[in-house]
Amino acid sequence: MDTGTYHLISKDRENVPGRYLYRLSHPLGEHVIDISLAQDLPVQTVEFDISNHPTRISVVEELKGKSGWMKLSKLTIDSFDRHEELVFTAANDDGTMLDQETCQKLFNCAGAVQGEAPMTDDAKRKIISEEKQRHNATVNRVMEYNNQFFREEHVNAEASLKLTM
Repeated sequence: MDTGTYHLISKDRENVPGRYLYRLSHPLGEHVIDISLAQDLPVQTVEFDISNHPTRISVVEELKGKSGWMKLSKLTIDSFDRHEELVFTAANDDGTMLDQETCQKLFNCAGAVQGEAPMTDDAKRKIISEEKQRHNATVNRVMEYNNQFFREEHVNAEASLKLTM
């Protein structure tokens, strides 16, 4: 990997010309992701600043003043094609589960780490159980997509055979 000053590619500002444009698929980006995934990190409290977000996010505003637990996991599926997906699993302290979209939008807001927070056994069980369900649903969705692709390719192959006979 070349040494030098790398510049993060941006949609919001003009990119600095040169050969050191940094993106997640760059070898350096992949290295940083691999190192990050290998870390064993403690559970942390993060306080999100919903009020000062430049636009109104209604599903996030409904969470104002609430607390709960969230886990982000990376799911890799090797089938027809390699598929990687980030899966959020989150629940309010009252037990209400948050959907993937709400969690993603919450991460559009600024946040500050407040310190370590040991997870209760009950919250841990609930999050792990829901995470398994979400992983299974994701695997099923990807497999259905692959099956649909194979069916379409099979029909296309049959059509080509019929045309060449």
